[in-house]
Amino acid sequence: MRQPIVGAIGLLWVVFIPLPVSADSVKVKDARFPTSFEANGRIYTLIGHGLFEYMIWDACAGAYYQAADTPQPSPQTAVPRHLELEYFHAIEAGDFAEATRDKVRETLYRGEDRALANALFGIWLGEEPLNAGFRDALLGR
Repeated sequence: MRQPIVGAIGLLWVVFIPLPVSADSVKVKDARFPTSFEANGRIYTLIGHGLFEYMIWDACAGAYYQAADTPQPSPQTAVPRHLELEYFHAIEAGDFAEATRDKVRETLYRGEDRALANALFGIWLGEEPLNAGFRDALLGR
């Protein structure tokens, strides 16, 4: 059974929010993402969505959102943003944690003073993401 991982990450805060699927949604394989949603009194709009493929497998689908008043993709800034990933295969927690730690180390420990939220978004949406094509789809490029 698929295990969706849903998370909202903003400037130095992490909150897990289940997002409702509405009539206004996009579909990526078997995953559906709303085109907008409300959280913490703010409206978020879909910037882009895509499929992350690893070798020969469809690993996960994703959708990237920003606050409605920030229409340009700005995943590495302080704008309110949300990244949702739905995995199609079970992932061992240890493997997920190790991959996250390794990628965060690459961005956090180069002497740059970035917030943890930016590092986490950088895994998927930064200059050197896990997959550039997936990043570009999430950013609507």
